[in-house]
Amino acid sequence: MQAQPMLEKICGPDSSSANFMGDTEFDDYEDCLSTVIYLESVKPGILDQPILSVDDCDMIPQRGQFVGTHLKDGLKMVQYACCEGEPSSSGLCGDNFPDGAMCANPGQFMPGDVSGIKHCAGDFGWIDYDDDCMFDGNSGWHCAGDYEDDCMCDVGRMDLSPEDMTAACSEMGGEMKDIMCYQTAIWMTQQQQNMTQMCEDRGTRMTLEISGEQCCSDQESIVNECPPPPAVQFCQDMLNFDRDEKIGDMPFCSGGPDEDLNEELACTQAGGTLDHRTCGMVSDFLMVRNGTEWPDCGMEGYDVVYGMATSWCCRGGDVNTFSCEPPTPDGGGGGCTTASADAIRQVRMKGFEPRFCN
Repeated sequence: MQAQPMLEKICGPDSSSANFMGDTEFDDYEDCLSTVIYLESVKPGILDQPILSVDDCDMIPQRGQFVGTHLKDGLKMVQYACCEGEPSSSGLCGDNFPDGAMCANPGQFMPGDVSGIKHCAGDFGWIDYDDDCMFDGNSGWHCAGDYEDDCMCDVGRMDLSPEDMTAACSEMGGEMKDIMCYQTAIWMTQQQQNMTQMCEDRGTRMTLEISGEQCCSDQESIVNECPPPPAVQFCQDMLNFDRDEKIGDMPFCSGGPDEDLNEELACTQAGGTLDHRTCGMVSDFLMVRNGTEWPDCGMEGYDVVYGMATSWCCRGGDVNTFSCEPPTPDGGGGGCTTASADAIRQVRMKGFEPRFCN
């Protein structure tokens, strides 16, 4: 029996139904074929169309696996998850990523590569209460509306190190899986942010910085065009701060497959060049991640990174010190730095009490 026209071309203009792996798991609930066939109940006759109209592609289904997602984005996810062979750059709705996705330069996006980001995948429907969505004092309970049915357990919302995130995911019955570049690109379009908003949104900017290194063949993400965030207050006099100074304690393998190959021989053998992170690179990373001038005591190793940076970046001038240790009964502990009200609130939520300086 001949396959329906949509299934003939769902994997790309030069594909056939033989490229479509219907039995492959699409998500935690449905296989690929069931996911596509269900579209017939959303819009009768759609499976008979080898090419979809603009209106069809922009449709947001109200049921099925693509709820809340433009059909064109759902079909991209099907194409990359369910089709055999090299992913096509176009599908039923035309060019999948006409704007180059997250890459600064056209033709550099690699949709089938891993993005460098992982997420906790699994069926957490058994978790009905916020007390069951806890790990090491961190809650992942999230309510999108005012009703109990609007709440769910989202391990990704827990403030945990990568190692603890993996442990929490396993404890909740999930599994850490790679997010693919095409998934990050689709997520980016769903945010509906302009360039200024992307630069100012810490979560978006950090996601695209990480993904850009993995998903763009020239490692140039669109957020590389963002202005640098305000510098972390490493120095008492920030006129002494040197953005371009290389931190001798922070080598990395530039242009190689693994930045952590921080010995010259191993880096060179892997095709990279040993370089050192600059004060500006470290400051930008910390500010994009945390968004305040207060030390991020929830980030493992923050004090080490901060100490390395201050020892190289202040041109010999005095540096600002801090401590993530809770205050002692006599009021000791903690150093002085500038902090916004929001930063102080975040620190208190982590169990630390800032001591105000006179």
